Amino acid sequence: MRMLIAGGGTGGHLFPGLALAEEVKTRHPRNDVLFVGTQRGLEMRVVPKSGFPLETIDVGPLKRQGGLGLLRGLGRVPRSLWQSRRILRRFDPDVVVGVGGYASGPVVLAAYLMGIPTAVQEQNALADSPTVRWVDSRRPSSSPSTRRGPVSHARARTCSGTPSAAPFSTTTCTPRCPATGSRSWSPEARKAPMP
Repeated sequence: MRMLIAGGGTGGHLFPGLALAEEVKTRHPRNDVLFVGTQRGLEMRVVPKSGFPLETIDVGPLKRQGGLGLLRGLGRVPRSLWQSRRILRRFDPDVVVGVGGYASGPVVLAAYLMGIPTAVQEQNALADSPTVRWVDSRRPSSSPSTRRGPVSHARARTCSGTPSAAPFSTTTCTPRCPATGSRSWSPEARKAPMP
């Protein structure tokens, strides 16, 4: 399986993405993972040290930047989509997972437009990102809702919990998702083969 993980910027986005990448590689050594982020994010230092390849796109904020900042951000969108399509064609992933951050939006949108399966691993209980409109699967860490009510854009919602690195994931606790009542993690699920 080839998985592309898009996003980063802060540890809250990046570290769950790294935990997911480590789990994918643990399931089968031939699984490939590629990260896509920005030049300015935490991922520039952390991802290469973790042993995963990283590619970058030129994207930045659109909100709370004032008029000039908004125009500058909007001006980057076409280029970031073009860069995302180029990376997607070259890597040819089986699935694209957005983990939040500036790089997540253009990459997930480009994958959606190219017909590549997409998912979002959402760390925030209030997921109001426009990216959820372009995903096949949404993986909230808790209740799948927004400030405006339930998210109905994603075709599938599974409460998966927040991925954590190996030293922290040895728990046997299997809490139930408040939205679906399903278990968010179990030792059996960890051992299940990944396609």
